[in-house]
Amino acid sequence: MSEWYRNVEIAKTRADLLGVCRLRYSVYVDELKRDNYAHLNNTQRILEDPLDHEDGVVNLFVRAPGDDADADADGGLLAGCARIHVPLPETYHDMFGIGHADLFPGAAGPDDFAFFSRFMVAAEFRGRNGATESIYERCYVQARQMGAKYLLLNCSPSLATVYENRGWVRYKHTYWDGNMGMTLPMCLPIADTAFLGSLGTFSIIPVKLRAAPSGSGDGGPEGVPKGEWLTHTLTRLEAPLVSSRFCTPAIIQNFILERISLEEMNQVPLFYDTTSPERMAFLKSAGGYVPFIRVKAGDSISLVGEVRDEAFLVLSGRVRAEYGETLLGFAGAGALIGEKAFLSGAKRAMAVRAEEDVELLVISRITFKKAMVKSPDVAVKFLFNVACSLSRSYSDNMARMHSEIEALHKAAPAQPSQEATVDGDGRWSVLSPNASEMMRDSVLSTHNDDDCGEVTGDKISLVAKVVEEGAAMLFRMSKLDMKATLNWSHKNRTKKCSLLNYN
Repeated sequence: MSEWYRNVEIAKTRADLLGVCRLRYSVYVDELKRDNYAHLNNTQRILEDPLDHEDGVVNLFVRAPGDDADADADGGLLAGCARIHVPLPETYHDMFGIGHADLFPGAAGPDDFAFFSRFMVAAEFRGRNGATESIYERCYVQARQMGAKYLLLNCSPSLATVYENRGWVRYKHTYWDGNMGMTLPMCLPIADTAFLGSLGTFSIIPVKLRAAPSGSGDGGPEGVPKGEWLTHTLTRLEAPLVSSRFCTPAIIQNFILERISLEEMNQVPLFYDTTSPERMAFLKSAGGYVPFIRVKAGDSISLVGEVRDEAFLVLSGRVRAEYGETLLGFAGAGALIGEKAFLSGAKRAMAVRAEEDVELLVISRITFKKAMVKSPDVAVKFLFNVACSLSRSYSDNMARMHSEIEALHKAAPAQPSQEATVDGDGRWSVLSPNASEMMRDSVLSTHNDDDCGEVTGDKISLVAKVVEEGAAMLFRMSKLDMKATLNWSHKNRTKKCSLLNYN
């Protein structure tokens, strides 16, 4: 059988680079629908940026099986690609904390760091077919050959666990990137072969450097070898903020309970009707515990128009929601934010930022999909809780919007009232000259009306569209709620009948 995936090449010609840039466009834009990146060329359907042409950059790629490099002047069909840059570009120094002695003690300068970026594999070649592993391994070897001590990347929080399985760890707070939104800086210690080799088949390093699997199996901090840099990092941060490789169920549970008490946790909508073992099973369903991240006060968590596949559970601190210049509300520990965009893949339609330093638990679509395979009974409970949270949120918002509409009418009785009509398809619409695009994401469940100020004309634009969108969503969610309730009732009646028959 051909081992085509082992042939990782360096892009040396313009045709090679065009093939790489075309694959990037295919994944980022066509598949992930992220069309807000700078340097997109929609005419040529490529994603090529200035970093591709700087000194010290190496673009690596694997050709698809059966592809003839000479048959297509534009580089042919590629299975995967990635980019390595040594030294780290200056524009990324702040993102990764270069020059901060507390983060990288002993590092001499930018030459000690390699930047790993634009890694992707075409959908049809993902999985355990060898292409993914070959590209990872070649990137590690390439960075090491170029003299780097640390391999850095910035990824979306939903992918943190994927990279942890390869050897990257979290070591600092999140960073807001103009193109990618909220990103998570991660670092792989290149010289720590004991740690990297302990990761087994998922390790990024060549097979000959990998250690035999340890017998501990608990993934705890005492059972995993750690070099000097990892040891230093774990003295600065608690294990759940670094990597699930250093965590046990007890460590994760204590980390959460220090921020939300058990009594409070039972009241968190995401955790309704779930036991501690079920919560742990869900939090570890993605091949490692879901990531916990820190966001600095003032930094953004999401912006209007973003397309992301994660929701966030606030563990500590406070966040604020905004639409334009209008404050929508605040939320604290236990609030679930971004659940509509998480469920539907729709663009986010409100901005959320940290009012103070916050810690978030990241819930991604990847987590749910893997939970559905590994623990379907548990996944259904959490999914139902998310749906109910969204339904309650829209129900509360509708009641609040109706109150504000009445307040507006009372405050300005001389102004013509807005007429409500029914469209041909049966949807309610509100005719308003000031109607503007309203958020289609869920407003924070712990929205505080007292913090929103008095009712003003600025809110007219916020109430018009929400009546239509909220009513439609509430109707759909109420049907889901009713269906789930009926299924639950039927299941319990069936169980009771079975017990009666048995007795």
